[in-house]
Amino acid sequence: MEVFTAILVFLGVIIIAALFFGGWVIVAVVRLMARALGGGRSYEPAPRLPPPPQRIVCAHGNCRSDNAAAARFCRRCGRPVAGAGAPVVRRVAMW
Repeated sequence: MEVFTAILVFLGVIIIAALFFGGWVIVAVVRLMARALGGGRSYEPAPRLPPPPQRIVCAHGNCRSDNAAAARFCRRCGRPVAGAGAPVVRRVAMW
């Protein structure tokens, strides 16, 4: 009885796998025919990326690092960046 059940389970798995594979093949063939007849999707080019953010170059001769436009200090040397347009925010240490 156990052998008969195992054979039925094995055949059931094979049949289910064959049905899924057959369905996949049918869908793939239908899509291929639709594209060949011109009814497929028209692919649009990828959207353009936004322009890169404005950068400020550090004015110090040894540094010359690129910094974000909103930076107040150079990310490499730590000196104040000229032309920083960010508002000054003061923070207070809380004990």
